[in-house]
Amino acid sequence: VPAWIVLIGVIAASAIANGFAALIGAVLTFVCMRRLMVRTIGGTTGDTAGALVEATEAMALVAAAL
Repeated sequence: VPAWIVLIGVIAASAIANGFAALIGAVLTFVCMRRLMVRTIGGTTGDTAGALVEATEAMALVAAAL
């Protein structure tokens, strides 16, 4: 097998693993923050939904960067 094909496979596998880590991080952030909001204030509001979106996006970006 040519080396460039192996290299492309390794890069693709790394990208998939990195994307999966970002997805798991975002989902865990969402679930934890949502449970905290429901327990603390009894639900969500527009402000908490916006904060949830920003925190989830930040976690996905951090996980993708690592």
